[in-house]
Amino acid sequence: MKTCPNCSQEIAEEVVVCPFCKKDLADTTPINNVTKNTEAAKDGFTFPKESIFSYALAAIFVATGFYKMWAYSNGEEYPYDVVNAYVGGDAYNYIINANYTVAYFVLALTLVLLGSTFAIVKAITLKKER
Repeated sequence: MKTCPNCSQEIAEEVVVCPFCKKDLADTTPINNVTKNTEAAKDGFTFPKESIFSYALAAIFVATGFYKMWAYSNGEEYPYDVVNAYVGGDAYNYIINANYTVAYFVLALTLVLLGSTFAIVKAITLKKER
């Protein structure tokens, strides 16, 4: 038994025309959009693992940057927990947290650019191989 390259149905080895989709098995182009087992589906572009990892890490840095920007407590109110406070004055802590926020956003932007570069390089190499 073999499978039809167009509709993926199992057919006998000696069949020349698929009884399900009426595809001539000598012809390699599909007659409809079902291309599960064709070479075109195997050669499709997928994002490299490096890009996905880079984008995920960038999302973590963006979330951390927003946390540094919005989560602040100097410990003067109940429950007296200190959150993102480093020195005695509120203004100084805001300046420090703003610098941390900018740094995390710059790191995230750098990782997005790096991930996009990985994807573009893979797309170019796939294009050259064809």
